[in-house]
Amino acid sequence: DRRLGSTYLDQILNHKPIHGKASFNDLQEFISLVGDTVAALKLLKIPNESEFILFHLGSRCLDSTTRESFEMAHTNVKFPTFEDLSKYVRSRMLALHLSQPTSSTSSAISSPKVGNYTKIPTPQKASKTSLITQIPPCPVSKMHHHILSCKQYD
Repeated sequence: DRRLGSTYLDQILNHKPIHGKASFNDLQEFISLVGDTVAALKLLKIPNESEFILFHLGSRCLDSTTRESFEMAHTNVKFPTFEDLSKYVRSRMLALHLSQPTSSTSSAISSPKVGNYTKIPTPQKASKTSLITQIPPCPVSKMHHHILSCKQYD
């Protein structure tokens, strides 16, 4: 059902917009293709259509490896929500951050802000002791703990 729902959403999103003044045939094609696809999507009786649509839109922005690993982790969820996707991506971010090498010769990585999120820089010439005691601030609460232990994140 999820795959079918995603296919229907892709059909709607990939439908070419009408350019110029719409003709009778243009509008008839719209009703035939988009209208029928929306009707078919509604027949799936998705518990929370808007959340599934947001999930679908968000998942299209991810790379294929992250999407595949999300699907593998959520095989038991019939229609995932954007919240499911967001939680998964946040935990993946933490896993990637924690699995980065902690070499004392690593240089700081800086990148421009994208939206409200920035990449967490790697410490520059930090000792192994300081790497253990210095936890970067949580992106949610701005406190010095890992996001998975954040009370505001739950």
